[in-house]
Amino acid sequence: ALAGSRVRTVQTPRGIRESGLIIATPTGVGAIYMNLEGSTYDALCNLGANQPGVQSVSIIDQIPLSGADRFRGSISAVPGSNGHPIDVSAYIGDPRTLATLGLTVSAGRWFAVDEFLPATVFPDISRVHLLVLTDSLARKLFNGRNPIGSTVYFGKASSTVIGTLNSLSRPNYDGGSRDQDSIFLPAGPALSLGPALAIRMRDDWQGSSDLSIKAISAALNRRTQGTSVCSVQTYCEMRDRLFTTDRAALGLLAAILVAVIGVAANGIAASSGYWVRQRIRQTWIRRALGATRGQIVAYFMIENGVICCFGVVLGIGLGLAVNLALIQNLNLPRMSREPLIGGALLALLLGQLAVLRSAIKTAAA
Repeated sequence: ALAGSRVRTVQTPRGIRESGLIIATPTGVGAIYMNLEGSTYDALCNLGANQPGVQSVSIIDQIPLSGADRFRGSISAVPGSNGHPIDVSAYIGDPRTLATLGLTVSAGRWFAVDEFLPATVFPDISRVHLLVLTDSLARKLFNGRNPIGSTVYFGKASSTVIGTLNSLSRPNYDGGSRDQDSIFLPAGPALSLGPALAIRMRDDWQGSSDLSIKAISAALNRRTQGTSVCSVQTYCEMRDRLFTTDRAALGLLAAILVAVIGVAANGIAASSGYWVRQRIRQTWIRRALGATRGQIVAYFMIENGVICCFGVVLGIGLGLAVNLALIQNLNLPRMSREPLIGGALLALLLGQLAVLRSAIKTAAA
């Protein structure tokens, strides 16, 4: 169960097309604003767009699964305090964000160019009248009803849903059903907020990723006053750092699992072999009375199978009891059926394989 939880964490859907995506993030809060010599919003994007192999560039306030969730809020399908507000992560970008990140609109539409608020102004929520949200969040808010054209509320302010995204992870992994609680607002982030640049390389680009990153980094930092304001890396590198601990824990759990299975298999094989060899005289008597080798082997396998079934039932009972104690005391999730079924089948298989060699050897004696 613990290993399965780590696997689900590492494999959580991002909602973006990772291949060919490069991210340029500011090295410090306000670094771009203070060092870019008055460069405008469009000029900042053009610095990256003019590099070889670049297809599009978008400026965005935060990046999915980057590890830093800076802009959050609460929305509800009911105005005022009567609803059940849901904590969400808010993204703001520009008209190019959809194509640059590789987002998929599952219903409705993306924002039109003239619907974006100016990039130099952080969006006042009372001025934002349109938004796009994820399918997962829409199901929570509207209980299966069509969200397109519906109204959501940020306290007293309201916005109309014009589209839904197939998936979009939050900047920081929250786990469980909260990971996809994301919305997108039609506004470009101000440079003073230290936004990131999302850079999409062309699909047919055959150049080196490392060389592209160096060229983009040099172009973005060339205009500064001797200060490096942008750290450039592939999106995969950024995402992997967020899950470094989870991957290490998964490797440790896998090593422990292999060691436990090996010790269990060796113990079962040793005890089963000893138990079969102790009845070699009984086997000779049965052979003398006309029993075939196959019948001798089948007898030991059936007997061992019955014993293993009793052990598996006892193990499942103990496992459920321990899981119930963990749920009550540590608030861990309930164990799913798959690990129980898989563990039971593995135990039965190990038990039968452990006794098979000894049974064949004894029947041939």
